[in-house]
This record gives sequence, C-alpha cells and structure tokens, in this order.
Amino acid sequence: MSTRGVFGFRVCGTDYLARSNYDSYPFGRGLRNLLSLRGYFYGDGGKPKIDWGAISAEAACLEASKRLDALRRRVMNLTIIPEEECLVSGEDLEALKLSGLLTQIPHRQPTWRETLLEVEGYFHPYLTGQLNYIVLNNEFIKNSLFCEWGYVLNLDLCIFEVWRGFQRTGEPSNRYGQSSQDGYFPCKRIKWYRVYGELLEKGSLDTMLPSPEKFLEDMKEFE
Repeated sequence: MSTRGVFGFRVCGTDYLARSNYDSYPFGRGLRNLLSLRGYFYGDGGKPKIDWGAISAEAACLEASKRLDALRRRVMNLTIIPEEECLVSGEDLEALKLSGLLTQIPHRQPTWRETLLEVEGYFHPYLTGQLNYIVLNNEFIKNSLFCEWGYVLNLDLCIFEVWRGFQRTGEPSNRYGQSSQDGYFPCKRIKWYRVYGELLEKGSLDTMLPSPEKFLEDMKEFE
C-alpha cells in the first residue's frame, strides 16, 4: 500500500529520518518497528531475554544504559546519503552485499532507493548494525499532506514516538515548527511510549513499550 511516512532516530537534538514510500500504517511499518524495538531492548528477539525482575536495580540500569548507548553511537556514525536518487558507488554496493542484509541487489549501478527498497522504513537493520547508511530526509515530516505516519525512536528522551499526518492546524509545541504547506502543517506527535520506565521499588526495570495488541488498539482512534 502506498502510504508514505518517515522513520528514524533523534540523538543529541539531531534527527536522522528517512522516508518510507509505502505501507506506513500502524499495522504495517508501525507494528514491525515496535516488534523490532522490543526485540532489541527487552530480548523478545535477537538479543538474549533478560528477566529484569531477577537482577539488581544496578544491573538493570547498567544493561539498559549499555543498549541505549550502543544504539546512540551507531546512529551518530551512520553514513548520510543526501538524496534517494543518488547512485550507489561500487564500494558501497560491495559493502551491502557483504552485510548479507539484502536478498536482491541490481547488477547495474542502482540508486539508493532501489537498493534499500526491501528494508525501507524498518528499524531492524539499524538495530542489528547490518545497515550503516541512511537516506536522510528530515523535511518530509513537515508536510503532513504527504507524510501520513512517522515512527521516531527519540534516544534523547528514551521514547518511541508515533507521528500522524493530515494536520490542518499547527501546534505551538511541535518541534517541527508551525509552517504550513498547501494548507497542511507538520505531522503531530499523537503517542509516545517509554523504552525503559523508572526503576520500581522492588528493584526491577519497568518496560513500557506496549504489546502489539495494545499498540494497535491505541492507534485505532487515529486511523
């Protein structure tokens, strides 16, 4: 489905956002990205699962900090691609082949959009470190006529943000400003979830990213 949106990260007040050209609905890109984040931070998937309640508060804080800091460093070290129609160099194409991330790479010299099409809009390859390139587009979220959904992992506040397009009125607190384009203002943040909550009195770390069912239920009122 050609539902456009953005996804990406915010670190040290800087956005690393990329455009997603299709399937950006919550039950598409949104749900897949939530599951990837749960896997990375809570061990539902690729990382070892941790029983947060069985370890000390100090150990929980240390593990949470390690996972957050590792991802911050990874994002800040991404290679920035300025335009999705830029051609991929032979050196970068070879690096992508060696990563094992992509199942199909064109034989001719492709554009970045063509090359990254199968992983477009997904956090997963960035969380695993398989993908070290991002086709930067920090402006798209400011035009909510065309940008319908956004998924941003804000590593400054340690929250997963969901943004919604089709905004006919501006919002003074919106970090993307008040400028309108064709009568539409920047996308609006409609929901956010803590990646890690506060330490509970019992010494465990409260995990706050929702279950898939809770996430989809939350999104119903905004569809």
